[in-house]
Amino acid sequence: MRSSRPGLSIHLVVPALFAAFVFQAGTGFASADPNPQLAAFAGDWRLVDLEVGRASRMTAIDRAIGGLSWVVRKMAAPVLRRTTKPPPRMQFIWDGQRLEQRVVRPEGRDEARPIELDTEIVEGKDSRGEPMTASWQWTGSGLKLSWAQNQAYGHNLYRVDPDSETLVVQHTIQVTGISDVEPIVYESRFGRGHLPSVSAGLDSVD
Repeated sequence: MRSSRPGLSIHLVVPALFAAFVFQAGTGFASADPNPQLAAFAGDWRLVDLEVGRASRMTAIDRAIGGLSWVVRKMAAPVLRRTTKPPPRMQFIWDGQRLEQRVVRPEGRDEARPIELDTEIVEGKDSRGEPMTASWQWTGSGLKLSWAQNQAYGHNLYRVDPDSETLVVQHTIQVTGISDVEPIVYESRFGRGHLPSVSAGLDSVD
């Protein structure tokens, strides 16, 4: 239920944008006609341009909640800043037919997200146990993850800049748990490293 009451904003649940999506069934994606462009995402990606990315994210949040009352902004801003923070590292693993995204958390808890293109929306839970729906599509601009939860929905658009060997993630979030919040749109960037091997990457993370 949408509301701008300050008391509700402290309970706002916005999914961590890289949190693993736990599927009801299946552990990976195997396609009879795999998209060869997915191979470009393979790598051990580390967050770069930290200060620039943080400033962009803070500006996007402030702009999105600028029309709210001062009290609601004060309650909502810390939640949004915390839940939109990107991880320091993620991995895409490609074995020729299968692509999996793996997020490496600072506390050492790895989260796997199988990628299946152009399927129906899948219901499941995120890493915190919150109900979530998600779907992956290949677009002319890159790899797109669309997601929705009870108090927010949005998408992440992943693309690789071949010149700089940078993974650029554009985040778009629409909060519905509080009324009159504008879309939150910002980018984060990751520099490419190399996985030791496909088999090692699928089973463990260094």
